[in-house]
Amino acid sequence: MRRRTINDATPKMLEDISLFYRFAKAHNFLLAEAEAMLRKQFAPILGLWNAVKKPELAKYVVYVMEKDKEILIKKGRNLGKPMYMLIYDFEELTYANAVNIKSPSYFAWLFSAIKPLIPKRVLQKVGIYGTDGWKEDLLEIIDAANLPAFLGGTRTDPDGNPLCETFIRRGRPVPRSYYTSKDSKKMAIASDTEKLTVKPFSKEEICFKVKEENSYLEWQFETKNRDIDFSLHFKGGASEDFEPVEIIP
Repeated sequence: MRRRTINDATPKMLEDISLFYRFAKAHNFLLAEAEAMLRKQFAPILGLWNAVKKPELAKYVVYVMEKDKEILIKKGRNLGKPMYMLIYDFEELTYANAVNIKSPSYFAWLFSAIKPLIPKRVLQKVGIYGTDGWKEDLLEIIDAANLPAFLGGTRTDPDGNPLCETFIRRGRPVPRSYYTSKDSKKMAIASDTEKLTVKPFSKEEICFKVKEENSYLEWQFETKNRDIDFSLHFKGGASEDFEPVEIIP
């Protein structure tokens, strides 16, 4: 496990000399399960948060959900079954079953406390497990041939890796070169920058006169927050007879 994961662990994690032993011991020295849990620590949450804007992340989540629905439609056509309709049968729940395994004792206690408030149809789709009993129940939901070996099935990568990394994409560190930082917004403090406040559901126009042929129009902009659309139009003259021509929609 150390050999397969040491290149992905951060220097801070490697300061803990008992790192690999603790994860192995926590899973009764079942190395595939220990490695799967250890790799969850590599998920680049902080890196992603620094590299993308909140609206971009929200749009990506919506995109992934839409792609999942497209896959359901395609699978339904191949199988001759209306799999897409299942989403509506779940009354806005877009999953068949949710299983939480190896939950801490306090989580199970909290779940028991709110159980009476959860509709029965939702409870039938949710399973909360400790360290035992979840593999058998998973195999009742998913065929062993489709369930990764580290979750109790028989499916592995072509090279025998039980973590099935060829189709389960786990997080990796995000390079700092992708980070967006408040320090990078230098235009806000530049003296030669034109600043505009664009209110919601409104737009602003900036006009430039082209005085020489073959001139280049270059621009650079940044927003304080959120995102903004822009377009570029050309008008052949000041007269109202000249209609603007859209160059960049």
